[in-house]
Amino acid sequence: MILVISHASFEFTTEIVMDWLFYLKANFIRINGNDLVENSLHRINIEIGNEHHPAEQPLITYNGRQLNLADINAIWYRRWSFHATFPKISPLEEKKFEEDINEFRTEEFKIISEIFFSQIKNKKIIGSPNHLKKNPSKYQQLLAAKKAGIDIPDTIITSSREELYNFYLSHHKRIIVKAMSEAGLFNFSGELLAGFTEIVSEEVINNLPDHFYPSSFQEMVEKDVELRVYYLEGKCYPMAIFSTLDKQTSIDFRKYNIQTPNRNVPFKIPDDLAARIVVLMNDLGLNTGSLDIILTTDGKFVFLEVNHGGQFGMVSEPCNYQLEKIVATSLIESDLIPLKN
Repeated sequence: MILVISHASFEFTTEIVMDWLFYLKANFIRINGNDLVENSLHRINIEIGNEHHPAEQPLITYNGRQLNLADINAIWYRRWSFHATFPKISPLEEKKFEEDINEFRTEEFKIISEIFFSQIKNKKIIGSPNHLKKNPSKYQQLLAAKKAGIDIPDTIITSSREELYNFYLSHHKRIIVKAMSEAGLFNFSGELLAGFTEIVSEEVINNLPDHFYPSSFQEMVEKDVELRVYYLEGKCYPMAIFSTLDKQTSIDFRKYNIQTPNRNVPFKIPDDLAARIVVLMNDLGLNTGSLDIILTTDGKFVFLEVNHGGQFGMVSEPCNYQLEKIVATSLIESDLIPLKN
């Protein structure tokens, strides 16, 4: 049997893979992590067993269907959730108390998740559940890319204005700032603000205090085109994004121009780069992910980062890679020929 692990909503990629699983008549079940605490129609029951009531593997009852994890041969991990919206216990007036209760329930849900994921860690899994291991940070990714022989931008993490200014001068006054974690979303006065990669000007540096919150800065790589490379089990599916042709997207293509979208086309990367990407992903312990790479104006390929849970729909559709079918087929093949325990 195939197990699909996802979010309950806003997961178009999951739905398309499931369409292929339906079409190919696969035996599968889908579990949404956030459903377990947000949706009263779904319940989870994990039976571990003891000496009086033995169970070789925990039994999962989900949405009225009993599932023995021993029957699972292949798993596609798309999403889970630690950021659930908990139902109110009672009409509490004490807001801080309710926040404390929800924080406690979040920690409890993390333990439940760890129990669940510990039981499937030896299965064939497409994707990288961060409940089995801590996913590599952007800093670790850069070190691994350098080790694999892939060019990376010169990078500094500093809290010193003086050090930042020296870095700025050493790169011809062309540097950028970007988050070390995932780009955040912030609600300010009712307006939703998103964190993007931005150019750092001398004026910005001059307005900083002598010491500020530690931040990550990089040389500004002169790009010809941006590449989004979806990696799946040893194979690369690259797409070129002509973001430099639009001022709005030239620094960060995620500042999407809805009226005039960037042109996206299939791209062939050199074989030696593809081989180095395999080395990189193996080193990071990832069998899937979306890599951001820049093709510079002087013909170099510079690695920026890899998103282990990146969407592949934006690559699959314009490039006609049919990645959804490839994922579904891989799961079915693994289900037919399960790994030996």
